[in-house]
Amino acid sequence: MTVETKKKDPLEEPREAPKFDLDDPELTRFDLVREGARRDGVEIVHYAPRFPVAGTRAEKRIERTIAFFFLLAGAAATAFVVFFVAWPWEYGDDSALTKYYTPLLGLTLGIALLSIGVAVIIYAKKLLPESSEVDDTLGWVYYKKDLASLAIPPLEDSLKRRPNDPSVLYHLGMTYAKFGNKAKSREVLERALKLDLKPAYAASARQTLAAVQ
Repeated sequence: MTVETKKKDPLEEPREAPKFDLDDPELTRFDLVREGARRDGVEIVHYAPRFPVAGTRAEKRIERTIAFFFLLAGAAATAFVVFFVAWPWEYGDDSALTKYYTPLLGLTLGIALLSIGVAVIIYAKKLLPESSEVDDTLGWVYYKKDLASLAIPPLEDSLKRRPNDPSVLYHLGMTYAKFGNKAKSREVLERALKLDLKPAYAASARQTLAAVQ
């Protein structure tokens, strides 16, 4: 689905809110979503399904992929519990099996957590409405994981939809700096500082700017 939103200007003259009857039997789920967003100060100006025809092969393939990763997470979590409970681990036991106890716990737990993360990301990127907030969050997570090369594409996509969002500019500028692109980092961070950037972000941006000069 594709969703475009518009935040209300706090200086804009208040308009009388349209009447909304929660008991109307003809209300759709989207009507409720739109009304909830309106009461939070966000106006949804465009809403369209990501898959115009529901139940297509492409949509079903994505759903199967998500289901596979959740099943993999469940299997890995089950294996973790089995190894934790049943695998020999006693101190002083010199059998060959004991040395695999900790690696097996780490491996199965890691697979479980990674599979859940992959499933959530695929769901957010492929089935949920297209949203610059999703791309911004995903890119910042990659940045925190020291995966700057993976963080740049979603952050750039987010900036295309919100070119004057100071938080997106800050995230992208910091990512460019970590990736080693000093020129783009300076350009983007300077733009961010000209906008209403949070004080903590602004201080960090100035430090980074000094380092990339």
